[in-house]
Amino acid sequence: MASPDCSAHLTLTFHGDTLELLRTAPDKNNTVTYSLSRRASIKDILEGLGLPHTEVGRITHDGRELTFAVVPEGGEHLAVHPWSPAISPILPTLLRPQPLLGQAA
Repeated sequence: MASPDCSAHLTLTFHGDTLELLRTAPDKNNTVTYSLSRRASIKDILEGLGLPHTEVGRITHDGRELTFAVVPEGGEHLAVHPWSPAISPILPTLLRPQPLLGQAA
């Protein structure tokens, strides 16, 4: 992947409890525009905004789930959803391929 253009931006829409943890105030649509001034993974970007990755349950772009390792190039609009009790910690997910409590039954 190429290095991001310094004028490139990433749009992030936050849902649920993720909003309470942000250092940057979102707009009325719960959206933050992030300037891509350096190459960084989604995990690094979210943590830079004050949202610990452990509080994120799902990240989507155009209906596709993404991993924390994805490096945005600009122009993307991502939806960030909170970790939810409905997501079992013993089942693997795209963001957490290794279950937290060992193998699923």
